Amino acid sequence: MRYSVCVIDNDIPASGTQAEEFGIVDTALLNTSNLQLLLKRATWDDEIIKDLIQRLIATKEADGIGAKWEVYGFTHPSFYINAINDGFFRSDVIVFDWDYPGAQNAAETNSESTLHEILKRTFCLIFIFSKADKKDEIDTVLAKPEFLPYKERLAYLDKAGTGLD
Repeated sequence: MRYSVCVIDNDIPASGTQAEEFGIVDTALLNTSNLQLLLKRATWDDEIIKDLIQRLIATKEADGIGAKWEVYGFTHPSFYINAINDGFFRSDVIVFDWDYPGAQNAAETNSESTLHEILKRTFCLIFIFSKADKKDEIDTVLAKPEFLPYKERLAYLDKAGTGLD
């Protein structure tokens, strides 16, 4: 059985003229074909995200033939929320980028509220993918009472790029 993985990261190069030339819309669900096209032809500013998506797509089942993961992507977590609202997409596993443009406001991080919204509305496992300088902030957020019921579904991955297999 194949599980779906959705990478939510603003560093997926799905906007701009390059993506438009490929017929890719950055607000839409990016399927494996879209991601493969971007891997081959787009300019990536973040090699770590590129490498992660390449590894996910390349990983095979034990038989060495079938793909282990159905790989999808979004460039912003609000697009994933929209997909949930529209009822057309949910994934088994999410790689959730903690930092993205506009992720801070006065009361709390949008990352925090969006993560909580996804947790409340899905049953997926979520790997929070961020640089080590955000680990303390993330740990503080995850220690809040509203996140405790979901602690078995959450993990932190350091965006330094080691141990991503």
